[in-house]
Amino acid sequence: QLGSPGGGGGGGELKNRRLGPYLQHRRTTRRGSGGGGGGGADHLGGLHDIRTTALEAQKQLNQMSKRAEVEEDERKFGCIPIGCWKEFKSECGRIAHSRIFKEAAMGFIIVNTVLLASEHHGQSPLQTQMLRISNFVLTGIFTIELAIKLLGLPFSEFCEDSFNKFDALIVFLSLVEIVLEEANIITASGISAFRAFRLFRIFRLARSWKQLNKLINAVTKSLQSLAYFSLLLLLFIFMFALIGYQFFAGHLRDADGNTSRANFDNFGWSMVTVFQIIGGENWNQVLYDAMAGTGWYAALYFVVLYVFGHYVLLSLFLGILLSHFEDSEKGDTPMLMLEGHSDVVTSVAFSPDNRRIATASYDGTVKVWSARSGKHLEGIDISGHQREVKAVAISPDGRTLASGSDDKTVRVWDAKTGEQLLMFFGHTMGVTSVDFSHPNGRFVVSGGEDRTVRVWDTKTGQAHMVLEDGHTEKVTSVRFAPKMGLHDNHNNNNNNIKNNNDDDDDDKAWARQQEKQQQGEGEEELQGGDGGQAERGML
Repeated sequence: QLGSPGGGGGGGELKNRRLGPYLQHRRTTRRGSGGGGGGGADHLGGLHDIRTTALEAQKQLNQMSKRAEVEEDERKFGCIPIGCWKEFKSECGRIAHSRIFKEAAMGFIIVNTVLLASEHHGQSPLQTQMLRISNFVLTGIFTIELAIKLLGLPFSEFCEDSFNKFDALIVFLSLVEIVLEEANIITASGISAFRAFRLFRIFRLARSWKQLNKLINAVTKSLQSLAYFSLLLLLFIFMFALIGYQFFAGHLRDADGNTSRANFDNFGWSMVTVFQIIGGENWNQVLYDAMAGTGWYAALYFVVLYVFGHYVLLSLFLGILLSHFEDSEKGDTPMLMLEGHSDVVTSVAFSPDNRRIATASYDGTVKVWSARSGKHLEGIDISGHQREVKAVAISPDGRTLASGSDDKTVRVWDAKTGEQLLMFFGHTMGVTSVDFSHPNGRFVVSGGEDRTVRVWDTKTGQAHMVLEDGHTEKVTSVRFAPKMGLHDNHNNNNNNIKNNNDDDDDDKAWARQQEKQQQGEGEEELQGGDGGQAERGML
């Protein structure tokens, strides 16, 4: 019942039952306070009772939540308590993201490569046995590494990295190899073929070896340009092979009168001979054979073919390759190109862990991408806005997204499923910018073309603050200062919670917009009221 689509659900009903005495007492106090001016003392007493009742209701809700968590943890996953299983998976995730774990895996890959390279024909039985034992040990280590990643990482995150999928394939082949070897089902040559796949693990060094990574990226990005060059080269070879077939078919013979290996007797061999001449391999001997079989004018064909094919086309190939190396050195080439929106992209945001990118577009959608592979995460479909989406932001914990649109709404979404959680109404014109408060994302701030800035509470689903005066044109950008943190305004001695509506001349808020002069700046204390914690941020 906090403004989410489809109603509130069971959580709202539970709160209504627990807060029933508080709400009834509040209504009674309001009726009593409206009777006349002599009830000032009773009104103050009623406010104190309301505050006490609210605190008691909050404590009961917290206790019920803790009991539910304990009951959830006491349930079992097989023979393991759920709590222990979750803790174990969390520890696996921490290990999988640790730098030491990644560096250790790289070290074992290098050791495995060296051991594979040391195997040779005629080695002693002792060395063969040592390599066999090391194979078992390293396979076990790589299997444990894979298990830690599968347990500690979400499956979608695991599959985002192509090296993870490749490692899973290599581990599977290694285990199959050991089983077949121990069962004497496969020969030594077959075993070597299985082990050769492990050498490809060395490319994982590209993550930490910047120069190797740059080289691989340059070659990969040049493939698209080389595809068009290959079509040009194929057309060039086709044309000259056809001309050569017409002029020199049956005329190229060696000194003994036999057909030369390089000849134009059929179209297939004509293609091969033209390719040989372009590469410069013994092209002058082919020229002499053609001149001996036809006449001096054959030199014109071969000189033109060699000059344009060898010097022009191959130089063009090298130029394309070197240009991508130069771009990678200058940083002109982007690391990723995210393509998928059908209209102008208006806003982008990185997740706090730098693993995902959210984008908003005039096509009315918000898309989430993998920051590592650049692929669109298909399972997350955010398309609930009725008009163009102009702003997107990701919460500090990475669990939710906020978006603003020309349909005058601000919406909050689940970052993993794309489900709409909240929808805020209030702006009278399009929303141009949104942001989450720090550090827990309790509040969402939005600015719009109606010249207002609004702060929304994601826990109550209501507008917390409306800033209407100051801007004379539309607000183009709003941000919370990230350095401001949580401050505890709860007094444990008297159980007083600071009121949201307390006047404070020093607490003001401002939003940055596209004007030549700023209207003012200050601070606004955003009170949460949840257990006495307040989120203080500069807007």
